[in-house]
Amino acid sequence: MLRALAATFLLFASTILASCGGGGGSSSNMGGTSGSQFACGGPSSVAWVSGAWTQPVPAWGSPVRIILPLPIDTIVLDQLGAFGSHQGEHAEGLDHVWLQTANGLQGTPSTLLNMAPGRVTKIESNGVGLGFSVTVDYGSGLIGKHMEVVTPAVTVGQTLKEGDAIGGGAGITGEYTLMDQNRCDGVLSQVGGYSYVSPFDYLKPDVQADLVARYQAQIAVPDFAAGKSASTGNPWEPYLTNPTLFHAQHLGTIVGEWILANKGWSPEDASYYDKFTVMDVTNAYGHFTQYTTAEGANPPLPGGPTVCSAGTWSLPDNSGRILFQDRFGGPPCFGIYKIEEGQVTPSGSTSKLTLEWSTQAYPTAFSANAAVYYARLPVYAGLNATLLGR
Repeated sequence: MLRALAATFLLFASTILASCGGGGGSSSNMGGTSGSQFACGGPSSVAWVSGAWTQPVPAWGSPVRIILPLPIDTIVLDQLGAFGSHQGEHAEGLDHVWLQTANGLQGTPSTLLNMAPGRVTKIESNGVGLGFSVTVDYGSGLIGKHMEVVTPAVTVGQTLKEGDAIGGGAGITGEYTLMDQNRCDGVLSQVGGYSYVSPFDYLKPDVQADLVARYQAQIAVPDFAAGKSASTGNPWEPYLTNPTLFHAQHLGTIVGEWILANKGWSPEDASYYDKFTVMDVTNAYGHFTQYTTAEGANPPLPGGPTVCSAGTWSLPDNSGRILFQDRFGGPPCFGIYKIEEGQVTPSGSTSKLTLEWSTQAYPTAFSANAAVYYARLPVYAGLNATLLGR
């Protein structure tokens, strides 16, 4: 059954990606497979501007520019969810962003604003008590989705002006995503084969400059410059737009985003996390070797692991051993690992990580309990897991 389901999704992904026009890959964003159906056509790279707080939109990207969905004076910046960062339950890296207000932190909805002139194309329920998602087409290939709307103030087919009310924001008040149908770099959407893009890159220049200046003054200077995290923000992913992490840029190392393939997901495995990300970052704020994890379900299902969910990692020698320190004060995890490149899976050629760890001592060899991970593909994590038969 799982094999048939994976084959169905493989055919679906092949179809949508074959229809992806324009665009182009990114030397810093494309990766995860070799010679698979996920490779987009068009220009082969988008140059990454190192140290920039946002990235320039390539010439073939949509010309539409947007505003923030909340007044900038109401945004609590240390609660900002930055694009590409591994925050919350997103060990695969954020393909969307979120903004929070003081009202939102107290459970009071704030009015969400339409970000550019456009038309409402879809209103979807997120489930009982979880509000709605509202999709707006801004034209020229740019599509936005407000993901947590308490009660929509709009209807499908309605034409909106910039700044019109979308509805009240719930939970994370301004959680939203942006897709550019002209691009094929980074993480691809599950509905059309085009790219999720950073909303911060597409802000109007004056709005973007204001947000960057405030974020630098309130977060980067007092916290990141001292090597400290600021609530949801971290100095190893300090920018409003951070590069999407793919193992294909770090071949032969353990660095990358990994999806558990041989166990877990449902029911949960007691020892290993469904999503596992290893980072090795050098930037203006220092050198950081960090790891983070998450389960496939949010909130996690019972029965999953309870140690080494996030922290720092190091290689004590060149013998294939790895040490994970727990950020939350738990015991360290002593591990052994093996990387195999060019592995064939139902979703194409990718990389394989075999990992075994213990809180007692380094394992001497891999056992039947070892975890098998595959490098994350440039699609959303749920589809990635389905393609692997999870």
